[in-house]
Amino acid sequence: MNKLHFWEKGYKVADGKGVLNANGFTATITKSYRGVQKGKIYEVRQETKTSGDDYSCVGQDNQKAIFGKKRKVKNTLFDLANTAKKLNIEIALRDLRRLKNTGYKLCFAKKVNNRFNVIWEASGNYLHKNEISWMPIYELFASDEFSGGKMVKVTTNIEKCALGQTCVLDKQGLLKSATIGGTDTSLGMINTYGLIHPGVNQLVIGIDGLTAMNPIYVAEKPIVSRGVGIIPKDVIRIWFQKDANTSTMISNTKSAFIDLDFTNIDTLSCKYEKGSWYVYNY
Repeated sequence: MNKLHFWEKGYKVADGKGVLNANGFTATITKSYRGVQKGKIYEVRQETKTSGDDYSCVGQDNQKAIFGKKRKVKNTLFDLANTAKKLNIEIALRDLRRLKNTGYKLCFAKKVNNRFNVIWEASGNYLHKNEISWMPIYELFASDEFSGGKMVKVTTNIEKCALGQTCVLDKQGLLKSATIGGTDTSLGMINTYGLIHPGVNQLVIGIDGLTAMNPIYVAEKPIVSRGVGIIPKDVIRIWFQKDANTSTMISNTKSAFIDLDFTNIDTLSCKYEKGSWYVYNY
């Protein structure tokens, strides 16, 4: 029997054991996070591998899960789209005119380690109805500083890293490729270099429809020669702000904002009207 790990939408949902077979197999679930359900497709990773093939769960009985044949082709675009979270934003027309005339930008930030400390995107190209979406695709980097009001300055190389993986920053200040390690809800960095601020990028599709890997977090305090776990949450803060720019580090939010929790939902809609935010599809 081999150790098996079941992933869905970029998150590990269960651990188990079994013998992978392209024609189908049965697994014993040993630990459940979000659980495995009949009718869903899971990426099954074996032992310490960082990727795997997709299988459909065709049956479930207590701790046993039955999987059908391996999917012949892994449709990357489909898989990525299936992980997306989406926020619809409507701005009342009277507010839209006022905000545009006074130079306000629409800003987004994501909660990481219980902080909103980097503007993920700031845009003046908003309209009456807007959309922003994102996927659990991350990169790690490090910076020499955290300073509110300044742009994030990446001072190391950048490495892809998924939840449940860890990158080592070596003594020369080089980030190594990610390996399995750390908790299933965190991005790990082991620092053997010295005083440094870990940081994270995440994929976002902005209101202008462009895809980018923008910073979502920089540690406010540096770490010294130790490991750290960075925990991104699917909680988004949005607000309007003058003179704001994407990738700016922030210590606080100066205007009216709303925090939206996407932990157990893929799509939400909100509205800005008369200077206040409202959610209308919880």
